[in-house]
Amino acid sequence: MQKTTNIIYNNELCNYSIEDIFDIKKYNQLTAVTYSASPKFINKYLIGFNNINMVVGIPEERVQAATNDELLKQTLKSSFRSTLANESLKFLNELDISMKKQVINKKFQVQVPIAGNVIHSKFYLLSNDKTSNTRIILGSANLSSQAFEQQYNQFEEILIYDNSPLFDIYQQHYFYDLEPILTDYISKNTFQMIQNHLNDGSSRLLEQDELVSATIFTSDDIANIQTNDLSEKVQQLRNGMKIGIIPENTGELVNQIKNEKVVGTNEFEKNQIEQSTSDQVFNLISNIISTNKGTHRLVTKETAKKKVSKVLSVKLHQPINKNVNIKRPLLALSTSNIDVDNNQSGLFVKDILNKNKLLPFGKRSSTDSIKNSLHVIDQLIENYHKFAIDYSDEYGQRIYEAILFAFTSPFISIVRSKIGRSDDEEIRDIPQILFIGGEANSGKSSLLRVLSKMVNTSSTPRDFVSYDLIYQDDYQKGANTVKILKNWLSEENVTPLLVDELPNDFFTNDKRGEELIMNLNNNVAVQHLCYPAMIGTTNNEDYTLGSRARRRSYYLKHDAVFDDDYKEASLQAYHEIINQTDNKLFQDFVLRFAAKIANDTTNWNVYQNGKKNDFLAVTRDVFKEYYQEIGEPLPKYFPLDRYDDANESGQEKWRKLFDYDRENFVYNNDTDRLLYRISKLDENINRYGTKPSIEYVNALSSKVKASSDNSIDQELKGNEFFKWIGEDNPFIKKSLLSKLFQK
Repeated sequence: MQKTTNIIYNNELCNYSIEDIFDIKKYNQLTAVTYSASPKFINKYLIGFNNINMVVGIPEERVQAATNDELLKQTLKSSFRSTLANESLKFLNELDISMKKQVINKKFQVQVPIAGNVIHSKFYLLSNDKTSNTRIILGSANLSSQAFEQQYNQFEEILIYDNSPLFDIYQQHYFYDLEPILTDYISKNTFQMIQNHLNDGSSRLLEQDELVSATIFTSDDIANIQTNDLSEKVQQLRNGMKIGIIPENTGELVNQIKNEKVVGTNEFEKNQIEQSTSDQVFNLISNIISTNKGTHRLVTKETAKKKVSKVLSVKLHQPINKNVNIKRPLLALSTSNIDVDNNQSGLFVKDILNKNKLLPFGKRSSTDSIKNSLHVIDQLIENYHKFAIDYSDEYGQRIYEAILFAFTSPFISIVRSKIGRSDDEEIRDIPQILFIGGEANSGKSSLLRVLSKMVNTSSTPRDFVSYDLIYQDDYQKGANTVKILKNWLSEENVTPLLVDELPNDFFTNDKRGEELIMNLNNNVAVQHLCYPAMIGTTNNEDYTLGSRARRRSYYLKHDAVFDDDYKEASLQAYHEIINQTDNKLFQDFVLRFAAKIANDTTNWNVYQNGKKNDFLAVTRDVFKEYYQEIGEPLPKYFPLDRYDDANESGQEKWRKLFDYDRENFVYNNDTDRLLYRISKLDENINRYGTKPSIEYVNALSSKVKASSDNSIDQELKGNEFFKWIGEDNPFIKKSLLSKLFQK
């Protein structure tokens, strides 16, 4: 077998394991200088050291420069971006409870070079303060499994020397050369926030849960940490200039960064997902310099804090006006605290006795309890079967699909991270928002109320939020309502957001739903540790969002109207269902889903029949296990794959348009092109919001378009179009032979 990790011990080849290399039985102190460090590696192999000093030498691979001036500019941008992306908080969040405790007790310290410096070195100094034994490890390996394990096709060199003079040489190098240009990776502001949590009143929590609670941060906590950290980075630059470890012309270099953005020469933006963060970086950098008689200087720490606060809009998560009094219960997520053996889901709710403390959420249910919960779902769908006109099992599957989405919603950020990185195309197919749309009187609000009871995480009864009541002033009501939704959906509070009766304007005005979806998709995965999902209902039958927003959201058609002849019976059946609905199945589900997260073999990328990634596949597996456990087959209305109702809604929209306005479609048999003057849809229309023509263009599948979206005449691929709407091409004359075969 090919050997990828070449390990030399005292000048001899050896086959040391990672445990042999970082021998916690022989050594209790570690100083590690590395290019990068994996929390997973740290949790597994470094947990036995009493004290760890770790230096992570370079923040990003993109930081490359030919001169010191250029290096300062790039590392400063990278440092600001790291703070905005909460990278140190994510690092802390991924450490297990034992390592968190060492961090809080300052037994595990992580440092990085200040702006203007990059450390490519990789060396590890192990020692024992009782026996005086030492070990030095040199080579190319970072602190990751890929570097130290043979099964990865990543070639590394590792040289190990015990009780060698090299140990003292490198220790001096660390103290005299590296330490002066280091700063804490986990900032003092973060430690202060943790200490505030620990000191905030008495609690019934065990020590382990107390530490977990202290290291879970609200959106306001994060905003305060970011503001203070960024202003202190400015002070570090000022201090560095005074003692000569960064250039005296730093102010001019910072101004050059601002000018890069102005002239459009910025190399920092690599993809759309980073655009928003990049804009914030340049906005922040523009605000930390002042001009005095043509000279550019760094502002003071106090001024920087004020300007940073303004740029970051620290009050983002505060109500837009006093009339917004809706409070969402807190559900915090910390994946590093998933503990399958001890039934820890990684989810936490507020302690009833002490609102400043958090308690683990999740509880195993008995087989009988699981059976009862599944039978309540049976009754719910049977209610539709009995009383809704044109019900079918396929319709029942859509109801069940909404339940699966609601159960998955606290983990939507984890599903995205498992499927791909924040800049990968795949995560765009993993929606943060589900729309349930269709005709009035089809039971959408009733379904939402059932879901609210199923996934309730607080100790008090909870209902959905009415869209119209989110913002209760008339002044810019639509715009401000969407802002509040964006704030909620950007919080680290993963409580499912259930919103009833989204208006037509939300879909037809591109400054409402479309902008919300696009902004969320670009921001949350980069800037937030975790975030919630939303389920919204609407009576708007036409799903008219643009193609990009449609891709990033999920739509389920819900249009089987309840028969008024059975109004009393259906209401009575519904109330019986509501009275039986509780969150016991959800409490069990979060533990089982957490076990799937902790299992490295879980398959998160599931594609069926060439469709988009089935982001609910793992949830489907958990529910399949439920039915196996209670000894019952999957119901006919259990959904086996994700739906594409947004596409079907567009198909129906164009099918009706063709049927009602056939004479205005012109077909060219030679080119197989179908032409429709779509601008005629806007004639004699006095309408605010999206024009009818745009709604129809948005509803088209990209597979059938043969012209740009803003064309006066919409050109379509003939045969593809008719295949899409499910009709034969009436413009093609069939031969006598083909007609005979059809008879």
